[in-house]
This record gives sequence, C-alpha cells and structure tokens, in this order.
Amino acid sequence: MNIIFKISIFDKNTNCKVMITTLEGIYENGHVIFKDTPPVRKKSKVLVTFIEKAEKVSPLRKRPLGTMKGTIKMADDFNDPIEDI
Repeated sequence: MNIIFKISIFDKNTNCKVMITTLEGIYENGHVIFKDTPPVRKKSKVLVTFIEKAEKVSPLRKRPLGTMKGTIKMADDFNDPIEDI
C-alpha cells in the first residue's frame, strides 16, 4: 500500500482519538480513483485535497556579499549584561 502520510490526533469535538491517513489517487470524471485500496472497512469521513501543477518559478539568485553593509546599526550597549533577568 502506498500510504503517503499517517497521523493520530485527538478530535475535541467528538472527544475521540482519530487516525488520519493520506493516500494517492486521481480525480477524473467526477470520481476519485485511489492508487491502492484505502485501509478502512466501514463508512468514513474523508477530506479531498486537489493538487494542481503551478507554473515553474525561477530559482532565486544569490545576492553578492556586502550588499547590506552600513544599513544595520547595533546599539552601543548591545554586549552589556542584561540586568532585568
């Protein structure tokens, strides 16, 4: 079975521990077709998340070192002991 994610949580509304299992599948023609058989034997509540491909994002360029030089100021007493603790 190709389980992608499985976690146990406490549902405060029902005061019960519940198991969340994420499976891979495909939505097609109004139906969800699972890659594998779900590991449940009775009627179960489900949440369906649709994953759509987005446009490619170009990687961020590395900034040259020193571009922020002179823009950050430290207080004169930065290294002094803190008396309030």
